[in-house]
Amino acid sequence: MGTPGRGGHSERRRGAAPDGLPARDLAIALNSMNERVWYATIAGDGPAVAERDVVDVLLDVWLTGIYRTTTPPPA
Repeated sequence: MGTPGRGGHSERRRGAAPDGLPARDLAIALNSMNERVWYATIAGDGPAVAERDVVDVLLDVWLTGIYRTTTPPPA
């Protein structure tokens, strides 16, 4: 695994993601949240997102957290 936040920095440098929280901190929070949500869903350790919805929910949170929208600009 690479350095947390490198992707966020590059997205900001190319102008795709707005400035905001430090990219490393955002990466740590998103990854920790991701792990916890998947664990709760798979292990049934509620509250949990329904398995059929977990990818859509996490994708929405990640896109909104990084780009401040669910439709980021094209690469």
